[in-house]
Amino acid sequence: MCCERHTLALGIVLAVAAAGCASAAARIEKVNRAMRKTPFSAVGTTTAFGHGGVQYIVWNPAQGLHIRIGRALVTHFLARWEEDEVLTALLRVGVTNQAGAERMQGIFRDQFLPVARRVCPDPEQAPARAALVATQVLGMALTRYVLRIPPAVALHREEVVAWLAPTLQRYLTAPNP
Repeated sequence: MCCERHTLALGIVLAVAAAGCASAAARIEKVNRAMRKTPFSAVGTTTAFGHGGVQYIVWNPAQGLHIRIGRALVTHFLARWEEDEVLTALLRVGVTNQAGAERMQGIFRDQFLPVARRVCPDPEQAPARAALVATQVLGMALTRYVLRIPPAVALHREEVVAWLAPTLQRYLTAPNP
């Protein structure tokens, strides 16, 4: 009950605070100004992904609001790859067959690109940043589920998340290098 009440209150504060902001940076800054008192973290579902997913939000008064989109993406895609052997087959086919490549490009367009557009500090960079995310996610999928390279297969899910999430987070939200 206590957590549900805090989650509802957080949702209301975020929605009200972010109303009327066009860019992700403006929404985050507006929320930062609205909530400067208590550190917290929250985990909840998000509609950022085509099939739903988990979103990790961290609030620190000194740093402001941070949506840990890297962690959410890695967690989401590991679950998808582990639950759906069609994706593994599609990756195998996609490297040698035009129709398979087009399906993989569709996944990129429908799942990676919208997330990048929502969180990227510069909307013009969203396609390039989404492509960088795809290199990491598809690289892990290829080595873990298709080629089955033993050290990649042996990694526990949380280890994969711990290694890849910061890289995806940086690709999507860091300033230009």
